[in-house]
Amino acid sequence: MEVKYRPPLNDVNECNWLEKNFVSCLKEKSVKDDLPKRVCKVENILWFFLECPERSSPYENAESLRKIYIKQKLADLNPTVPEPRKRK
Repeated sequence: MEVKYRPPLNDVNECNWLEKNFVSCLKEKSVKDDLPKRVCKVENILWFFLECPERSSPYENAESLRKIYIKQKLADLNPTVPEPRKRK
């Protein structure tokens, strides 16, 4: 029996949701799960890396993850300046 694998979807809406879930999981783990209500769905982390390989690639490298963290901290300090969007 031949097994056929389908390529990643890279659906924009799904990738946005999966990335938001992944970041919320990181934030929850950073406070050692001391939150009254959990937002993170741990079982969906795998799907983020499988279905959105371009969006998940910066999270696989420690240096690029550090850059993402710094960008988010700067955005939290100055919320009036919108973050520039990448165009494909």
